[in-house]
Amino acid sequence: MSRNTGERWFFLFFSFVVLIFSASYVPTVYGNDPASIERYLAVHEGRHLGDHVEILAVEDVGADRFVVFRLETKRPDERYVVRFRRNEQGNYEGHILENLYPSGPGRRIYSDFLRAGKDNTVYFAVWNEDPDLAQIQVLFAVGKEQQRETVTVAGEPSLTLMEFQGSATGFYADMSFHAADGSEL
Repeated sequence: MSRNTGERWFFLFFSFVVLIFSASYVPTVYGNDPASIERYLAVHEGRHLGDHVEILAVEDVGADRFVVFRLETKRPDERYVVRFRRNEQGNYEGHILENLYPSGPGRRIYSDFLRAGKDNTVYFAVWNEDPDLAQIQVLFAVGKEQQRETVTVAGEPSLTLMEFQGSATGFYADMSFHAADGSEL
């Protein structure tokens, strides 16, 4: 084996080790206040998405923190939600970025089901900027078990999170948005 071949093997081995460490890296947000999270999102998601980040809401549900944001100039009509988990030291780490989708043309109700964690918990997230939205109805089904839930919305702007127990095989969901008079939006 020549000297160049040995150097190539060392380089390949070193590159593989760096790849393994970078794939297992879990970013941590040191500090639990919205300013720390905004700095984190500005660095990580702002660079990734190519724009400045504007935080719209920060909500805590159990050990999870959800942050809704938008990009200031690039695609300002899109909304994103990020889910953080609290670690043993009380800091938030790891995140799952999801795009929230409008409920229809011209509507300012953004929603999506957030991916399940290891415990198969599924969140239905609704970011509301529509003054007419008063109620959200969700039919959630896993296999033959069905769960129907209705939530009254506080107003606009607001973030509503509904928690469901999914399964490894998936789930079915049907949702509808209603005005105060009961009409479907």
